[in-house]
Amino acid sequence: MARTEAAARHRWTHYLVVWLALVGLTALSLLLSFAHLGSLDTALSLLIAAAKSTIVLLFFMHLIEERFTVRMVPVLALAYVALLLALMATDVLGRRTFPRAPVPLDEPGEEGDAGRAAARGADRHGVSGRHADGGREREGGL
Repeated sequence: MARTEAAARHRWTHYLVVWLALVGLTALSLLLSFAHLGSLDTALSLLIAAAKSTIVLLFFMHLIEERFTVRMVPVLALAYVALLLALMATDVLGRRTFPRAPVPLDEPGEEGDAGRAAARGADRHGVSGRHADGGREREGGL
C-alpha cells in the first residue's frame, strides 16, 4: 500500500509541475504580446504554442508512456501538415506575377465622356444628330 501512495503522490506532483509549466508558457506568451517584436512576434508565439501542445500530448494524453508506434501517429500527422505547408509556400513563392493592366485615361462616367461626345457631334444630353435607325436627320419635311 505504501507503493501506491508514493505513486499517487508522484503522479500528483507530476501533474502540478506540468500545469505550472503550461501556466508559465502562457504568461510568457502574454508578455511577448506586449513586447511588439514585429515579425519575430508571430514566430515566437507559434514556438510557444508548439511547446504547450507538446506538453499536453506527452503528459496529459500519456503519450510518454505509450509504445513507439502509438507515439509516431501524431508525429507523422504533424510532419504531413508541415510538408503540405512547405509545398504551398514553394508554390506561392515560385509563381510569376504579371503586371496590372494599364488604366484607361478617362474612366466611364467622368467628365471626359462629355468632351468625347462633343467631338462626335452630340448635344449636351448625349444625343447625336442621328436617328435610331442610324440615318441622319432629313432637312425639311418628309
